[in-house]
Amino acid sequence: MIPKFSPFSIFLFFLFLISLVSAKVALLGVSPQFYLWEFAIDVKLLLFVLLLFLFIRKYHWNFGINNFGILRWDVGPNIMAFLSPLGILALTIVAGYLLKKTTFAGSDDSVTLLLATLFDVPAAYFFSVAVVLVEELIFRGFMLDFVSRENGIFKSILISLMIWTVANFDKIAQIRSSSLFVISSELLNLISLGLACSAIYCRTKSIWPGYSFRIGLLVFSSAMLASDVSDTSSVFYTETHILSNSGILLSFVTLTFTSCLLIFPKSTKEPTNFR
Repeated sequence: MIPKFSPFSIFLFFLFLISLVSAKVALLGVSPQFYLWEFAIDVKLLLFVLLLFLFIRKYHWNFGINNFGILRWDVGPNIMAFLSPLGILALTIVAGYLLKKTTFAGSDDSVTLLLATLFDVPAAYFFSVAVVLVEELIFRGFMLDFVSRENGIFKSILISLMIWTVANFDKIAQIRSSSLFVISSELLNLISLGLACSAIYCRTKSIWPGYSFRIGLLVFSSAMLASDVSDTSSVFYTETHILSNSGILLSFVTLTFTSCLLIFPKSTKEPTNFR
């Protein structure tokens, strides 16, 4: 007798298959992204969106974008989410400074870069829509809500996190390093990012604050902390990958931030379930 799989299980199978192919392509040195004007377009994400569209049409899944707060922009939560990476990076920098592994490299160029980065925030918000916002819509909006139909919120976060991690193996495959430590560090960074965005979504019931958090991390990380002494474009630089802007310490600080969001929630209301 042929086992019968649920539509969601079949969807996940094809999603993981696309992810594995994308990872294999990345290992061959071929970038899965291309640029249309200034927009980064990820071929893998395009396939995810197409796959999701086909399954929504075939199985009549309720994918109302209103459920995910995409039409609601709350200024306060988005500003707090955008600025949160500053605190996370500051704690990482202070720890590195106390350990004498992080050095202040401030110069006129660094300050100019930081100011220019702040002025580029609107552009970062606008041109990241095609990748970052689509990821938030799929993995926080759709996945987390769908899984929460039959599971509690913490279990739903863990399940959606596993899906997020496997679906982004191509990002790990793009790392040009033979060091298992560096690869493990980047994997932990990917996991902590997924957890943080899930926690923010559960607290705000909107994908926008998670998007703002990721934009803030993108904007501030490279401007504030470099992991290469020859990189003089950052205000600080560190001598070790552990204390870098994608290192283990920053991941643990992000996980602590996530724990605070989940332990001290603003609302007990869970994400809207599919019917």
